[in-house]
Amino acid sequence: MPGHAGPGIAGANQQASLSRGSGVMVEEVLEGGPAGSAGIEVDDHIINFAGESIDNASELRYLTALTKPGTEIEIQTIMHFSPCMTLQ
Repeated sequence: MPGHAGPGIAGANQQASLSRGSGVMVEEVLEGGPAGSAGIEVDDHIINFAGESIDNASELRYLTALTKPGTEIEIQTIMHFSPCMTLQ
């Protein structure tokens, strides 16, 4: 999809239910894209994007859309239900 840089994320009806907060589940990672280069994988849960807690897919899409291409940000994820990791 042209102009799409972020990971494919679960819709609101497929939101993760995690003890650490809502977050969103990653459904797809484009090969060679920024998410894959940062180490994000399918089934990871994004719980924080650039210092903002993520409660649903709409929030993550909005924050991703506001981020200029090439900008380095921190993303906190729960990978395969293991402890939280911070990626750049």
